[in-house]
Amino acid sequence: MTRNLLNCNMSQTFGSVGCLKLSCRFILCTGTNINIGGKLAAKHYTIRSNNFLFDTVVCDNGYSANKAIHVRHSLIQKRLFFYSTLCTKEAILSGETDRYNGVWVDMTKNSLSEDDLTKVLLASLEAWKKDKIKAVWLQVPLSRGTVFSVSSKFGFQFHHAEGEKALLYLWMNTQQESRIPIFATHQVGVSGMAVRDDTKEVLVVKDKNRPFQLWKFPGGLSDLGEDIAATAEREVFEETGVKTEYQSVLAFRQQHKPPGAFGRSDLYVICRLKPLTYELNPCQEEIESCRWMSLEELKSEVQATSLTHIMAELVLYGLRHGFQQVDITSYQMASIYKGLKFHIFHRPFGS
Repeated sequence: MTRNLLNCNMSQTFGSVGCLKLSCRFILCTGTNINIGGKLAAKHYTIRSNNFLFDTVVCDNGYSANKAIHVRHSLIQKRLFFYSTLCTKEAILSGETDRYNGVWVDMTKNSLSEDDLTKVLLASLEAWKKDKIKAVWLQVPLSRGTVFSVSSKFGFQFHHAEGEKALLYLWMNTQQESRIPIFATHQVGVSGMAVRDDTKEVLVVKDKNRPFQLWKFPGGLSDLGEDIAATAEREVFEETGVKTEYQSVLAFRQQHKPPGAFGRSDLYVICRLKPLTYELNPCQEEIESCRWMSLEELKSEVQATSLTHIMAELVLYGLRHGFQQVDITSYQMASIYKGLKFHIFHRPFGS
């Protein structure tokens, strides 16, 4: 019996009168015997198929389903779904509940037709509404395009998409304005000021394929999970071939809706770096020009922005009076979340 269940669909095994037909392969099936008076009365099966979980009893030796069900219920005190109830009860999607009383459903293994998915999603939403679920999240791979069209009929919206997966959401609490935060509001860019203390020079570049050919500090966007210090060192090396060592954060800039940021705001962090090498080997694909320029020249350079001028003056001040006057230092601390750490940035204090 177990072998047959593993290779047939739900409608073939249990019939299709009034119940949802699921044409899919079961991925788990376990069975236990139910005995009455020392004789086998029935077998109880727990069956999992995709996102659905069913229990049923298959009777044997002439015993009625009701009698076998009663015995099984008495033994384990648990509500079960049997042939009679399975054929009148819609399946619902299974998911995990988060601390905000939201349900997360992974649709990766879902292979239902559009009609069947519509029925299941409708039944699921009704059940979640009764349970006072505040939000529903559907994790959907690109290969499950049916989920997008079906879920949109129920008001689901895109939260974000990345790689081969998209996250959809539906705010369920009609008595309260949606508290779902939008996805990333900012992108983080980092540049490195590689400063030569001996010559009072700084490393500057001109980018290719830019509308304005201006001298600037090498830099770029932080990768996911990359520390600011690591971004600064990496970007300077990739663009100029110069190896550096992170010293501090000097300043940061916030800008809204810059070109090329996909409508996000931008945080631009400027770091002070110590050069470990000096030979220039600029990236041929990205960099038009690259040079060591004196800070005195840079602070009044026509082909540079006002931000670059200010940073040149700030570093000159640090060279004259000590960088402890301008540096924003950082160090690592343990997070309240087990196993995680973070970097905190602030001006030095105390002695």
